[in-house]
Amino acid sequence: MANKSAKNQLRKNKKHMKVLRLCLLGFNSWYLLFSYLRGLKFGFGSILMYIIIAALQVIPFMLLKNAAKPIYEDGNLISGGKDLNAGFINVYAHDILYLMWILLALSAISPKFFWFLLIVPGYVLKKAWTLFLKNYLFPPSPEDTVEETQKKKKQKVRYVR
Repeated sequence: MANKSAKNQLRKNKKHMKVLRLCLLGFNSWYLLFSYLRGLKFGFGSILMYIIIAALQVIPFMLLKNAAKPIYEDGNLISGGKDLNAGFINVYAHDILYLMWILLALSAISPKFFWFLLIVPGYVLKKAWTLFLKNYLFPPSPEDTVEETQKKKKQKVRYVR
């Protein structure tokens, strides 16, 4: 029973990565095949947008692949990899993958759906601003933090028995 949780995690990660790999290949094949059958002309713009979407698929996929990588020591399984459904970066990587697959499916119907690709940088900039940049570029002054804690204390509801 040693390393049962590591073996279970390894099994779940392999299954999850197989599903992601099949979706990656399936949606890209769908786009190329359906675009070809519809007679979509692969001009410079379409090829460039496909390359951008492909890169935006490969980066999160490789990040998840590295997170799922098991750790072995002397042939023994130490860790089955990180849980792909939990964590800060893994959740955003899945979101980007899902968005890219939706864009590929829709872009095969009409190239105008490529404009929705602007959602990704907007989302990344918003998250970067709220999580990192705002506090580093405009650090809160000590007076502001004291005032905020006093406001919270005043707003706290007190129950009397």
